[in-house]
Amino acid sequence: MSSRDPVAVVISDIHIGDDAGIVRRQAAKGYSSTGTGLFVRDTFLEFQEKVATAAAGMPNKRIPYLILNGDGWPLSLSQP
Repeated sequence: MSSRDPVAVVISDIHIGDDAGIVRRQAAKGYSSTGTGLFVRDTFLEFQEKVATAAAGMPNKRIPYLILNGDGWPLSLSQP
């Protein structure tokens, strides 16, 4: 691993469980179907592709750490 390799992915303000968040239960502009009844924001899917590309160049084909900052509250309020 070089000093330029990513050590962590930090994700913040994704508002899980919120209608404006990265995952929705209903179709909306800017969201793609996952085939599971959920829709994911297109910009987050693009971010995932960039992370996967970065991880492909790592020794173990993964980035060691994922850090999720904040926004746990909407998740706790969401209903199945």
